[in-house]
Amino acid sequence: MTIRQAGTITFATIWLPLSIAMVTSIAGCGGSSGSFPPPNHLLPRNYVVQLSIVNQYFDSITQQDSTGEDSTAQGNPNATRAVFLIDDADTQKVTITVDRYNSTLDSASAYQTALEKSQEVPGFTPITIPS
Repeated sequence: MTIRQAGTITFATIWLPLSIAMVTSIAGCGGSSGSFPPPNHLLPRNYVVQLSIVNQYFDSITQQDSTGEDSTAQGNPNATRAVFLIDDADTQKVTITVDRYNSTLDSASAYQTALEKSQEVPGFTPITIPS
């Protein structure tokens, strides 16, 4: 997982690990390995970590602000989900996105593109997350 912080806004990107896991074990996640939902289909909310996990890294984040499709998804995912979490004052925001692709190659390519774009954003600094 890569987490980047700029000022008071924090974004988390977890495209590659989750998207590859979903491609390779979709049947274990309630889907069928033989078919995928139509493009831009919304993944179930339970594909994204819960607030209690986010609080282990960002203890000021207290609530979910909104959720929906990942409008920043790279490539051509067949399903996405973005969850936006905020603190009580609405001064910090954590965005978690999950994108599912038809192949690990598509997933890896989209992850690389997203990583390159995030590194171009002025003021972003990586935060190390223990594995």
